[in-house]
Amino acid sequence: MKKKYLIKKQGRMFKIFETYTKQFIAQSKNKKDLMKIMRNLNKGGFFNGDTPRFMLISGPIPIDGQKNSRNI
Repeated sequence: MKKKYLIKKQGRMFKIFETYTKQFIAQSKNKKDLMKIMRNLNKGGFFNGDTPRFMLISGPIPIDGQKNSRNI
């Protein structure tokens, strides 16, 4: 089974690459944060390998590694 998402390094940034649409969907300087997200994506999270282009008009989503402190 071919992976739907891969991590590629560009300069000092790591980016999650969606293989079906050939676009970068997220980026971070911290590879570990992206690995966690990528595992979820490869299991079927988000758009399951077919992210609409309009969601990435301003480029890949920046991931800062901040934790959500709100309890919902």
